[in-house]
Amino acid sequence: MSRALVLLSGVYLWVLCAPLLLGEPNAAMRSPPSMKGADRQPPRPRWTASYTLARLNKTAALMCSLFFLLALVIPSSVLADSRVLFEQAGQLKDAEQCEQAIQIYKELLAMPELSASLREPSLYNCGSCYEILGNLGKAKQFFLQLAGSNGSQGLSRDALFRIAILEGRQGNHIGSDRRLRCLLRGRSTADDRVRIHIELADIKILRHQRRKAAHHLRRAGTLLSTLKEPLAPWYVARQQLLLGDLFALESSLISLNVVNPKRVVKRLRRRGALLDRAQQHFVAAISTQSPRWMQAATLHLAEAFLQLTREMKSIEAALEADQLSGSPQDREHLRYWLSTRRPAMARKAFESLQLCVDVKTETGIASSYSKDCKANIDDFDIELLTGPDPTP
Repeated sequence: MSRALVLLSGVYLWVLCAPLLLGEPNAAMRSPPSMKGADRQPPRPRWTASYTLARLNKTAALMCSLFFLLALVIPSSVLADSRVLFEQAGQLKDAEQCEQAIQIYKELLAMPELSASLREPSLYNCGSCYEILGNLGKAKQFFLQLAGSNGSQGLSRDALFRIAILEGRQGNHIGSDRRLRCLLRGRSTADDRVRIHIELADIKILRHQRRKAAHHLRRAGTLLSTLKEPLAPWYVARQQLLLGDLFALESSLISLNVVNPKRVVKRLRRRGALLDRAQQHFVAAISTQSPRWMQAATLHLAEAFLQLTREMKSIEAALEADQLSGSPQDREHLRYWLSTRRPAMARKAFESLQLCVDVKTETGIASSYSKDCKANIDDFDIELLTGPDPTP
C-alpha cells in the first residue's frame, strides 16, 4: 500500500470522525443507541495474504518443497515454468490487476501436465478474478468446475461458498441463503463460519431483516476473537461495512413524516445518533486500506448522509409552505435547527464522495463503487451545500 494512500486514509479519518451535529449544540448524541451488541468487535486483525499455496494441505506443501529442490537442478522444466507463472499470476491478482492475471491462469490451465496442486488454486483464483471484474457468469463457471472435481475438500468447499455469494449478487437471495446455511451446518473451521456469517448478514440486510443481520454480525464478531490466525482484511473490512450498512438502514427507517416540529427534531436526533454509529464502522472499514471496500464505505456513508439531507430539505420546504403544526416559536426553532445542520451534513456527503474518487485515482483500482461516487458528484445538488441565513 503506497504512502499516499495511507495519508489519504488518515485525512479521511480526521474529516469524518467528528460528530454529525444533529443534536443541540455541544450536547448531541451522548448515548447513541445500540443494535443489541452487533457492533461490539475485538481489535481488527492485521493483514494476511490472499489465497496462495501456503494454504493448501500438508501433502501439497510437501509437493511444493520437492518442487523447489527440483527447480534448483532443472530450472527450465515444465514444473519450474508453471510455478513461476503461478507466482506471477498471484502477484497480479493481489494487486487487483485481474485482466493480466486471468491470461496467465488460462495459460496454466491449458497445460495438460499441470499438477493438481497448481490446477485447483488456478481455477479458484481465476474465478475470483472474474468475480472482482464483475463477470459473475464466468466466475461461476470456474467455481462450478472446481466444486465438481475430486480434489481438495477445502477448496471445493470454498468454491461452493463463492457460488453462493455469486447467486446472491445475481439476485437469487433465497438460493444463496439456503446454500450458505447448508455450508454453515457442515463441518467447517471458525474462520469459515465467520465468512459465512458475514455473507448471511449481507443477504439479511438486503432483505431488510435487521434482527437476523444483527445476529449474524454478532456471531461473526464473537468468532473473530477465537481465531488463531487473523482473518483476511477483505472480510474484516466487509464485516465493518455491513455493520455500517445495518445502522444506516436502521436510521433510514425512522420516519420524518410528522407535522409537529418538536417530534421532527426528536426523530432527527435519533436518525443522527444511528448515522454516527454507522460512520464509526464505515471509518473502520476504510482503515483496513482495502481500496475496494474503502470506495464502498465512502459511497455508502455519502448515500446515507444525502438521504437524510434531502429529507431535511423537504422539511424546510414544508415549513415554508406552512404545512407543519405547532407554535410559531417551535416552527422557527426547527427552521433554525435545520439551517445550521443540513448544509454541514451535505458537505460531509460531498467530501465522502470526493474521497472515494481520490482512492480510485491513487490506487488505479476502479469499481462499481467509484463509478457511483463519480456519478453522484456530477449530479450533486449544490443547493444542499447552502442554506438560508439562520434567524434565532
